[in-house]
Amino acid sequence: MAAFGALPARTRAFVSFTFVAALCLVVFLERQPLAFRVAPNHVWFLLVLLAAASLLAELKVITTPDGDERTIVTSIFIAAILLIGPTLTLPIVVVAVVGSHYLLHRPWFKAVFNTSQYALTVGISGLIYQEVGRATGGTITPNYNSVPGVLALLALVTSYFLINSMLVAIVKATAEGWPVLYIWNVAHGEMIAQYTAMVVVGVIIAMLWEVAPWSVVLVAVVVLVIYVSFSLAGSLRVAQRDLLLRMEELQRRTAELTVLNEIAETLTYSGELPRFWQVVYEQAGKIFDTSCFFVALRQGDADSYEIPVGWIGDVSLSGQTIDSKHGIILQACQSKDGVVLVTNEDARREGVRFSGGEVAGFVPASALAVRVSVDGVVRGAIVAQSTRRDAYHPDDGRLLSAIADQAAIALEKARIERVAAEVQAIHQLNVLKAEFISTVSHELRSPLTPILGFAELLATNVFDTTSVQEMAGEVYRQAQRMHRLVDDLLDVSRMEAGRFRLDLAEIDLQPLLTSMVRDYDQKSEAHHVIGLVPDELPTVHGDAERIRQVLDNLLSNAIKYSPRGGPIVLAARVDGEYLLVSVSDRGIGLPRDKLGRLFEKFYRVDSQLTHRVRGSGLGLAIAKYIVDAHGGRIWVESELGKGSTFYFTLPIFAATPVKLNGPDQESGEFGEGGAPVKSEGGEIGAEADLVGR
Repeated sequence: MAAFGALPARTRAFVSFTFVAALCLVVFLERQPLAFRVAPNHVWFLLVLLAAASLLAELKVITTPDGDERTIVTSIFIAAILLIGPTLTLPIVVVAVVGSHYLLHRPWFKAVFNTSQYALTVGISGLIYQEVGRATGGTITPNYNSVPGVLALLALVTSYFLINSMLVAIVKATAEGWPVLYIWNVAHGEMIAQYTAMVVVGVIIAMLWEVAPWSVVLVAVVVLVIYVSFSLAGSLRVAQRDLLLRMEELQRRTAELTVLNEIAETLTYSGELPRFWQVVYEQAGKIFDTSCFFVALRQGDADSYEIPVGWIGDVSLSGQTIDSKHGIILQACQSKDGVVLVTNEDARREGVRFSGGEVAGFVPASALAVRVSVDGVVRGAIVAQSTRRDAYHPDDGRLLSAIADQAAIALEKARIERVAAEVQAIHQLNVLKAEFISTVSHELRSPLTPILGFAELLATNVFDTTSVQEMAGEVYRQAQRMHRLVDDLLDVSRMEAGRFRLDLAEIDLQPLLTSMVRDYDQKSEAHHVIGLVPDELPTVHGDAERIRQVLDNLLSNAIKYSPRGGPIVLAARVDGEYLLVSVSDRGIGLPRDKLGRLFEKFYRVDSQLTHRVRGSGLGLAIAKYIVDAHGGRIWVESELGKGSTFYFTLPIFAATPVKLNGPDQESGEFGEGGAPVKSEGGEIGAEADLVGR
């Protein structure tokens, strides 16, 4: 009842009106003499047969790629009207519609409306058929081969289509707020073609029953084959449409990753900021509208921003300055997430004014801006403006934010190069970026190869539904691999740019650890994941999703690097003021001289197995950063050929946590002026709350 009450008032009124009109029509038809053209002893058998067939047809719904639902019940109703008349067709309608809605658990008001509209359609079109037959041939059941019979059939099918489609269009229009004629699109070629085919099948069924009643079984077989073929074709089209949507999304993600890769490569091999800014401008223009695009950097403590690179059309903005207290730049620098998206005429009011004056003919209609910050200090903003409305969407903001993170890295790199031009840190930074390019290129090539292969097969061949679904599933799995890689890269980018975030709260790890044991025990038949977790554990102060990310990494590594299978143990216990969690395996183990670099970004131990096992070298680095940010530490104990055990600790929740140069307690973000904190696990970022030890 609540669902019906949620409908617009005019929709509820129309459903009620349709129901009352159908009841009145039923009463009217009951007072009319029965008229059927079959043998009297066939009437009841035919009534039961058609009712069962119509119910089966309503239960087997075909969903088209446009989301519409189709059945062949119309052909059965047409045959019933021709053979036993509209009055006896009404019970068939009730059995088919009410029965299917009950078995499919559809809302009661939909059953009421569909039953009513079918009753009105069958009753009125049946009466028109009989009256036309009587007016032209003197009988209410004219011969099909006669002119009166043809005229009566045309009147039947035309009135049936008009009444049925109009009633459905009206209820959709009232519910969705569209004009009735917009919904009732009689020029829709596919709908008319499908309706015509069903009418022809219904007429053939009626004619065959008159000539040879039992030959209708043959027709039923033919109709079933056509129906199954149509269903498979519809399913194939739906699968192909979904695959195309996934391919489009994959292409966009690939293009975004390519842009980030190009920028990162420039950051690696070019130490000149002007060249870097030029590449940022060129790569951003490949993804979204850059009618106006510029980078504004704050100069020391000045109240203005200088533009190192920027263009409005063909007009260069390089060297101009902007007031730091003006418009969209101020919003981006002060917003919580550092992203401002304006998609209407407010973009003109929130625009920017350059020291050289406004550019003639440029009127922004939408804008996008993200701030550039280094170690929590705002250094500037990147702004894109367009003359089109709604030119940008949240995905553009996400990409531009990632570019801003790279820009922050570029600024920090430039500072390091200025301060310590002769220091070995510059060499280490370049090596790190080179490893980044090599690792990302390798990891992207692995999923792209099957994706491109399946895409080529789908473009040049026709496959059945099962094959298409299998290919789509493989494409989806490979796309998920790319998505996880992008997520890891964005996490690393946020860590390096000082934008990493923890949502801290008091959490109970016992349910999380138990669920992780259960989930990973089902992932590999060769491994048995064992949980040594007490029923009760003290609560910790942390981010549950980030702790889950650490456990995911350690457990998946334990499975990957234990090729012979065996037990994997996830254990937890209290260790003083900390909760100690460990993951043990009996895999290949690690040489002792390699343990020191294990938690570095992109570092992987060089062995035959690691060459065969996929990985980006980011998981353990991210895990260490997360654990350090919680105020704990992470380490490994391993023996070559006998297995490894990874440990990490988390501070037990205290009634009054101590805050060590951390961020705001609520946001988990690091503000200005904070300093890194040293712990047993190494230097940790100051972006998260830390509980006193």
